[in-house]
Amino acid sequence: MTESERFERATIFEAQNFDEKKTQNEMVLEYLEKFGEITPLEALSAIGCFRLAARIADLRAEGHEIARTMSKGKKQYAIYSLKESEA
Repeated sequence: MTESERFERATIFEAQNFDEKKTQNEMVLEYLEKFGEITPLEALSAIGCFRLAARIADLRAEGHEIARTMSKGKKQYAIYSLKESEA
């Protein structure tokens, strides 16, 4: 998936959840359930979350199984996804 496609997806999610009073953890989990994966840029764009890794750690502490892979290319970043047992 290209960065522009990721940004477009994040923008749509942000618009759909603009008025909702949810925690960042809830929104990250919902994003993962809806789209299957999330990157730090998507978290910032869609949720306003600067510390995605911290939110992922919170969700893991709650018992959610979340995998991390690294992007390929010059600019590396984490891509988080729900493990198969949760998806």
